[in-house]
Amino acid sequence: MKDYTTIEKYINTFDPIYEGSRDKTLYDKGILLRSRFGLTGDHLVSALLQVNTDKCSPPLSDSDVRKIACSVDRSDIPIGENGADSAPLKTTANKKACKPERKKHVIVTSPDTISVDSLLSKSVSIYPNCRATSPNGKSTIEKVLQTFRTGGKTKDMIEAVRCEPDKKRRNELKLEIPAVVFGSEPQAERKNTACTPNQILCLDFDGIPAGELETAKKTIEAVPYVFAVGLSVSGTGIFALVHYEGTPNLKTLLSAMQADFRYEIDKSRSDLCGLRYITFDENLLIRENVAPAVLTERIEPAETTPAVNQFSLAKGTDEILRTEYPEMRWIVENLIPEGLTILAGKSKAGKSWFLLQMSLAVAKGRSFLGFNTAKTKAVYLAMEDSERRIQNRMKRQQQSGSANLKILTQWDGGLESLVRDLPAIPDVKLIIIDTWGRFIGKVDGNDYHEVTEKIGRLHNIAKEFGIAVIVCTHTKKGEGASDWLDDVIGSAALVGCADTILKFSRERKSDEGNLDVTGRDVHEQSIGIRRDECWRWNLSDEQDPERRAVKEVLRSGSPEGMTERAIQRARQNLDVKRILGEMIRDGEVESDIGRKTTLYRLTHDTCIKNTEKYAHVSCVMESNAPENDFSTPEVIEGFGEYGNPDPPVLRCPNCVHHRPENYPDGLCAAGYCQMNLPCHDHKEITKTEKIAS
Repeated sequence: MKDYTTIEKYINTFDPIYEGSRDKTLYDKGILLRSRFGLTGDHLVSALLQVNTDKCSPPLSDSDVRKIACSVDRSDIPIGENGADSAPLKTTANKKACKPERKKHVIVTSPDTISVDSLLSKSVSIYPNCRATSPNGKSTIEKVLQTFRTGGKTKDMIEAVRCEPDKKRRNELKLEIPAVVFGSEPQAERKNTACTPNQILCLDFDGIPAGELETAKKTIEAVPYVFAVGLSVSGTGIFALVHYEGTPNLKTLLSAMQADFRYEIDKSRSDLCGLRYITFDENLLIRENVAPAVLTERIEPAETTPAVNQFSLAKGTDEILRTEYPEMRWIVENLIPEGLTILAGKSKAGKSWFLLQMSLAVAKGRSFLGFNTAKTKAVYLAMEDSERRIQNRMKRQQQSGSANLKILTQWDGGLESLVRDLPAIPDVKLIIIDTWGRFIGKVDGNDYHEVTEKIGRLHNIAKEFGIAVIVCTHTKKGEGASDWLDDVIGSAALVGCADTILKFSRERKSDEGNLDVTGRDVHEQSIGIRRDECWRWNLSDEQDPERRAVKEVLRSGSPEGMTERAIQRARQNLDVKRILGEMIRDGEVESDIGRKTTLYRLTHDTCIKNTEKYAHVSCVMESNAPENDFSTPEVIEGFGEYGNPDPPVLRCPNCVHHRPENYPDGLCAAGYCQMNLPCHDHKEITKTEKIAS
């Protein structure tokens, strides 16, 4: 007789199961229930239906669950013979593994506290700056902390560091600030190997959001062996003075202490007697009593559950053929599947423009580069851009917004924050990380094992949540390798863990580019792409000769547009109706439906007329526009997106968003406003008039 109360309690211990991993996880749970409780047939179906209802988000259909139960029933896994006393199988589903007995270093605090005054009275060395090897004086920890509260003579220097926006300049200013060694007795010369530790250690915590600094200080101060907490010299981090006993190994000590802190400890230091910049924090926290930290070894007992032969979990090929798996989810059909995608390219090649255009296409369900997209919610982590820049790019690309796309220009906490916050947005199926270096923080990009651990976790997150994650990174400098995958910067682990890899390339001062594609689920190909006048990426003319032919006809016709019949007469061998429909869908062509006869024109001609006629004219980015009311023409020294200087131009006095033209009278050759309405104050300037002027 089955103990259903025990089974129900066991099911309640399962973790939530998210879309994208439901079939596999339910199968693994079925194997667990079969081997542990001996469930088969209808009993197994009932148990899996309960797991599906309670744990799956969203639940599978009952028919799908019954099929999974049948697959479990047909497996060769032995049925549990001891009922509820049978041991569960160790699978990746429940993330448990049999571990041998092992030693673990932990921090314990002494039951007896001591007065902090005994620590504050200790002497320390003061150095003129962090590069100095000889101290220029001695002081007590108490006096140094009092200087931290007031800033002393270095207050102006510290404020200059905190106000400096340029990182390189900020680091240069920090080099001139005096420093103190909290971790050792005073010495005539600073030598890490010869220092005498005084059982005081200074911990650094970086990457804390600005709004959490004061809260974080109180959280860190609550740890029993911390006796002083304050802001770092940059004002964006926190330092903490801790008291320990003995002479422990630094790396082991920091790893053990990490378990007591919510925030990540900077473990890059190499000795117990490290330098500390003089800082300023008028709200510096100092405790009255402290309990010393003691590093000890704790033996973790081995799990009593016997290990299961993992080969017994292997599925037969006939069973795999019979199993019905969910179809591959495509975000961009035949280009971006669910899983991890790497997009690599040179700096300032246009990757971020490309990703913004793609994310908006996915959010609106519009095709991208001729590929269909699955309309879904998306999040774009644009960590190298500002909201203002994103706005300028959307305007330049003539893109409307979408409630399905959210933009974040800052992200703190890396992978840990992603794992923590993803369950709150279950409808999001696309996450774009731009760039990998900004997102992951301090990682040795050439360390294969470290990169594998980080990128592997991100890959598992994508699989577990059934989403597509696109990571933007850079390619190496210099000439390209024989295999373009070797061009991706960093360790081979980055491309080794990815499901799909894209290489984005464009030569400087060229609108032509190329997108190389390879991966586990995509067709290996090389796609020619071209940037149009609105900086949208489309298939190159060579890639789609039919569209190229239609574009040539539209460019040669009236700026107001052409009828379908007129285009068909010019290109009798093409299915013009179909091609126009596809180009309208992709945003390359628009139709004027306010007339009795529908006229078609290229989309970018809405704000830029006769582009080829005035191809010699330079364009000034909107972000370089002067902040005035444009009541009179104004000469602007402009610069292109990639730093190419433009000649002085005259901006149209009435239309802010027009292509600027080099005309003495400041008139606009486009003749149309941003809203596609004629500018009656303007006139069309012909090429002949331009030459004459």
